Amino acid sequence: MFSIYLSLVPTYAATYRALTGEMVLLMFFDLTGVAIIFGAEVNAVLKLTNATERPT
Repeated sequence: MFSIYLSLVPTYAATYRALTGEMVLLMFFDLTGVAIIFGAEVNAVLKLTNATERPT
């Protein structure tokens, strides 16, 4: 039984390595989206404060 497990371990390692790569890529996309949204919020606040400080 243990020999069967040992013969299948390399295939599990290859599978989980690929899944880990996909998870890291999805986390990168998620954090990139958060950074873009945060930057847009900061930009909107700065634009709003500049508009109230200098009336036209």
